[in-house]
Amino acid sequence: MFWDHLRPFESEQYLKASLATLVSIALFVLQEAEIEGTFDNVAVALFRMFPEKFKLVSFPEYPDFIRTENTLRLDCKHAHLVIGNRVKGFALTSHGKAMAEEALAQLRSRKGILATQDQKSTLSGMRRNRETRLIGEVRKSEAFQKYASGKKDEISRYDICDVLHATLDTDRSILRKNLDLLKQYSRDLVRLKEFHETAVPVVEFLDFIESKLGGITHK
Repeated sequence: MFWDHLRPFESEQYLKASLATLVSIALFVLQEAEIEGTFDNVAVALFRMFPEKFKLVSFPEYPDFIRTENTLRLDCKHAHLVIGNRVKGFALTSHGKAMAEEALAQLRSRKGILATQDQKSTLSGMRRNRETRLIGEVRKSEAFQKYASGKKDEISRYDICDVLHATLDTDRSILRKNLDLLKQYSRDLVRLKEFHETAVPVVEFLDFIESKLGGITHK
């Protein structure tokens, strides 16, 4: 059912977008539908949604698997948007998820995606919604629940990785980037009166996580 309803966007909407941005969108759409982020699923999703960017030149009825692989392995990893590999599958980092969500919202509103998606934006309504959602996820996490109930010593590395949208095998630089993004979001919300009370405990919790990680997040 999911694949039957996956339709291509108008080419003028995404031709200026980077390949890494489009891959992030594909992974986000798969995640929304609770479809595994396997290499084949990503490649087919890209071909279905963005055919002008991910079709073979000589055989346009087929997806370009090499372009998909190179984008996942090089562009997305370099920009810290994606974690994983062809064996274990792929998933978005917090940074990749935030960027994909904003870019997909632009597509669904029939706007084009610019090549400068990675630039900082002001605290718009869209960004605020993204921030509150991610901070809400932190508050619901197992690690935060242990922290809030005074069971800090029971927080495992697995719990921490779960908060940071990562796995036990995730590179330290990705953990660092995801943690920094969550800290930035929580600090943004602390400055807003309506979210201050909710965000303050998250700021303190993320500071604790940073101190607990120690050498894990710093090379």
